[in-house]
Amino acid sequence: MSHPLRENLEVVSESGADSIRCSKCQHRYCRADEDWRLFSTVQLSAPTHAGRLFADLERNYFFRQLFCPSCAALVEADFIAAPEANDN
Repeated sequence: MSHPLRENLEVVSESGADSIRCSKCQHRYCRADEDWRLFSTVQLSAPTHAGRLFADLERNYFFRQLFCPSCAALVEADFIAAPEANDN
């Protein structure tokens, strides 16, 4: 039995244990009580990778994308602060 966690991720119950897996290729990330982000493939790029309108974020942020390590399905995309932005 499974239920959606977010787009392209689901929680699966098998043999009494819950785990998180890719809903596209069924790659198992981790146990359900672990942070699935730590098991994802991460790509950091300039904010303009998300579109030219994000050019103002260039100095302070990265555009982060998390992918399934098996099939490269996009699982999450967000902006994170650049390390230099936190030093102030």
